[in-house]
Amino acid sequence: VHSVEIDEVLASPVIAHPLRKLEIAPEADGACALGLTAAERARDLDVRPVFLRGIGWCSESYYLGERDLWRFGALEAAARRAYEQAGIGDPAHDLDLAEVCDVTAYHELLACEALGFCKPGEAGELARSGFTAMGGKLPVNPSGGCLSAYPVSSAGLTRVAEACLQLQGRAEGRQVAGARTALAHGCTGYAGQSHSLFI
Repeated sequence: VHSVEIDEVLASPVIAHPLRKLEIAPEADGACALGLTAAERARDLDVRPVFLRGIGWCSESYYLGERDLWRFGALEAAARRAYEQAGIGDPAHDLDLAEVCDVTAYHELLACEALGFCKPGEAGELARSGFTAMGGKLPVNPSGGCLSAYPVSSAGLTRVAEACLQLQGRAEGRQVAGARTALAHGCTGYAGQSHSLFI
């Protein structure tokens, strides 16, 4: 495992101002598959089952002028639906970990705000406080997220698979101790147009 230090990020070339190369997810090949079944049948399988408690999905306008690019409004709506289904009242304290789609460094911050982990404009301080770090109250992207590898077509499903590994206690080298409730988030579309969320 290679940790990237802030000096390395700041020394990497600017790709699209103000984003530097190490603040943008590297594209990668990859595939992911999950098996879904009824709860009754899942209990008979030779693997610890993970139960889906809530789903939310929302898409905003394709046209950039019709939406606020400083926030993920569609993710806010998707989160409300998923939280209601799953009985999540305080996501910052009811969840044990979150795997969010972070195709750039700032995507994780926008996601933390849209998911209700903090108020708008407070995600930077949330991250600096250690709240979202491994060992923090709500680790975000224990897997390294998309910033460590970005299999474009399967990035969202990979977030779901990572959350499942955590809940099964099989996330070797990145396991969140005692994880029982996880969030997985996928994002696609022009400038983060569409979001899906799984609890």
